[in-house]
Amino acid sequence: MPDSAKKNLLDETKCYETFKGIVSDTDKMGLKLILSFDEFGTITSSDKFDPDFFSFFRSIANNHECAYITTSRLKLQKLCRSSNVSESPFFNIFTPVPLGQFDKSEAISLIFKPSEEAGIKFFDEDAEFILNLSGYHPLFIQMACASLFDYKVHNNGSSAKVNFNEVKSNFLVEANEQFEQIWHDEDETERQVLSIIATGSEIDSHEQYVVRELQRKGYLTEEQIKLFSEAFLEFVLSKNPERNIPKQTGKQERSRSSFRNLIGKFFKRS
Repeated sequence: MPDSAKKNLLDETKCYETFKGIVSDTDKMGLKLILSFDEFGTITSSDKFDPDFFSFFRSIANNHECAYITTSRLKLQKLCRSSNVSESPFFNIFTPVPLGQFDKSEAISLIFKPSEEAGIKFFDEDAEFILNLSGYHPLFIQMACASLFDYKVHNNGSSAKVNFNEVKSNFLVEANEQFEQIWHDEDETERQVLSIIATGSEIDSHEQYVVRELQRKGYLTEEQIKLFSEAFLEFVLSKNPERNIPKQTGKQERSRSSFRNLIGKFFKRS
């Protein structure tokens, strides 16, 4: 074995032993170690992490007071670069917890509370604008709120008349990167279903399982089968310029009007 390979092996063994020592020390102190892995796909898709790496962490979790929290858009096995990794027993120790969208009260709280605490007031029309852009998706709510907040800060605060087109343009600079990632992560069948729904066409019965999966991910709403936000709808339509976009039906127009009325009533301040 070359000297460089021996050194790498020794370094790797030393890292594993050092980590085991840390976990053992936390056990003795009566503590539980919790490791958080954000965007876990960057690990599972890398050839630098082999099955032995995952087996080691499974052993740690089974024999010590240690737990792991991972986040990803896709299921863990789908993130893996090879079948050897995806079939590792490591992944059997996890319990999936789909996050999905916020409910109405959570979305409203996220819109109003942080801005008020920072001294910038949002109004009813601001909230309606934000929800049209973001739906109840927490990431996009924050992004839309940040764009509106920055606009108000640079335009005389809460009293400024908002140029919503400018705010939307600023929001889309960052949001479109996320939309592109969502589009890339979905398989061809899921992209087709998103496109069908975006154009207002009917979903075949055999595609209902795809609809449920997209709802689980938060890309379709639960109450009605539609894309979670107006901005994401526009993005999906831009991916399908060859499709004919149907005119809005009377039912869709009434639904939009009812939504505006609901927002107005909900955000009514005494």
